Amino acid sequence: MNPSSNVVYVFSEPERSDLTKIGTCSKGGWERFREGAFMNPRGLDVVAMWTMPDTTTASLREREAHKLFRRLEGADGREWFHADRDQAVARLTLLFGREPDYRGTNLPFSVDELFSSDRYDELSERGDRYKGRLVQRRIWIHSELGGEFTKVSQNTWWCEANSRSTNAKRITYNTRLMSPVACLALVVDEASPEWEALIEAANRRTLSTYQQIADQFAVRDRPSGRVGWTRTAPDRLVEELMSLGFTSLELDPARPPRGVKSVTYPDR
Repeated sequence: MNPSSNVVYVFSEPERSDLTKIGTCSKGGWERFREGAFMNPRGLDVVAMWTMPDTTTASLREREAHKLFRRLEGADGREWFHADRDQAVARLTLLFGREPDYRGTNLPFSVDELFSSDRYDELSERGDRYKGRLVQRRIWIHSELGGEFTKVSQNTWWCEANSRSTNAKRITYNTRLMSPVACLALVVDEASPEWEALIEAANRRTLSTYQQIADQFAVRDRPSGRVGWTRTAPDRLVEELMSLGFTSLELDPARPPRGVKSVTYPDR
């Protein structure tokens, strides 16, 4: 299979058979599967994939498939549906007029690569500058509504709803609703003439501490543990970070501190 092949896929969570995710991928299914395996803490299984001749056809078939099932409400992910695995495969097989090209037993990629491939994290970023302006990294803790998992992240965003880079964003692949419950940072005097040098040092330490916390509390035996997913309660994570010199910040969307990457508050 060409890694750039277009597919319509059906994914599901390993321990739950009554929900399926139906979508498209222009890279043979691997890109979406990899992203979902990192950003859904429960992990993903590939149920079935059908190759499509082009992106236009894949998108059309995806829309037709979505109309067959009832969408899951109250989840960050918008492409999850109330349909068990067998039902989803049977109805899409009828819709497409052929059996799936790929099932879990003949995948065109190796699931084991998830434990060694580059990580994917919707809530983290690499750069310390936004439009040439230095911004500060902070450690964020998100909690699932009605779920068992907590997400630890590091980024330079705030939590306002209207920003394109925000900790209030939806987690694309999750079957639960996530919300930011804590933000911790190394305190830097906003008025200091040495502010940039202090922020550069703080960013280095924040990255190091994030990785320490992510490794220490990680979910084991699944890829999502590599990007900060944990079963540890938010209060315990906050306690640990404060013992390492971090300060908990008030999560007021309308009052971002200095050094935030934001289109809503570009002067901060």
